[in-house]
Amino acid sequence: MAAVGLQSDIRARRLLAEGFVGSVISATVYSARHLGAGTQVPAWAAYTLDQSNGAGIVEIVGGHTLDAVEYLIGDFTDLSARLAIRHPHAVIEEACGAIDVTTPNHLLLDAVTAAGVVVSAHIHDSKVTNGRTRIEISGTAGDLAIVSGANGPGGISLSELHLLGSRGAGTWQPLQGEDPLTEMIFGTEVGNVARLYAVLAQDIRTDAATVPTFDDGVHMHRLLDAIRHSADTATRVPTY
Repeated sequence: MAAVGLQSDIRARRLLAEGFVGSVISATVYSARHLGAGTQVPAWAAYTLDQSNGAGIVEIVGGHTLDAVEYLIGDFTDLSARLAIRHPHAVIEEACGAIDVTTPNHLLLDAVTAAGVVVSAHIHDSKVTNGRTRIEISGTAGDLAIVSGANGPGGISLSELHLLGSRGAGTWQPLQGEDPLTEMIFGTEVGNVARLYAVLAQDIRTDAATVPTFDDGVHMHRLLDAIRHSADTATRVPTY
């Protein structure tokens, strides 16, 4: 489960279990960071453009975002993926020098869960204008969506997240539950980490198992390996 946006994720998962959307049919995922639109990046982010560092769009935004999706609708059983470098060169803003980009800046994914839920995702680092994230889950009775708010261009791990719902022919309505940190003064990024620690503390007190474990991390790395393998071989692959 994603270590970010826990309140939205947990609330969404509970609503799905209660049948808010009916039977889940599909999930559509879009996440675009505004990382210099892929052509100009701040010096602190230059390391993410080197594939050997393992900190690119697949590992960071892809891992966080797809982790949240699997937490909500179940693990993927097989997938087809494409990785692309649409900006092969980037300028480091402070240094005014160009470097080669070796890590993909676009991830396209077609996946399915054991329950037959179909998933499509486009995750990229190249948004010039309104970078944002939206995870939309459609069912036989309605829809749920987790959408980014403040700091949306930073991706799911650095954004304020909001939960929206729609039933039948209705319009989207906010479905945010209680947030134990609402009265505390945190920025968006620090608040996301603080929420993780708050839930961890609750798990320790109640002997629950809500926060991610080492096994969850291993599972996600295997999923990312499957994505890379599918892209390298241009084939559909199992995720286990």
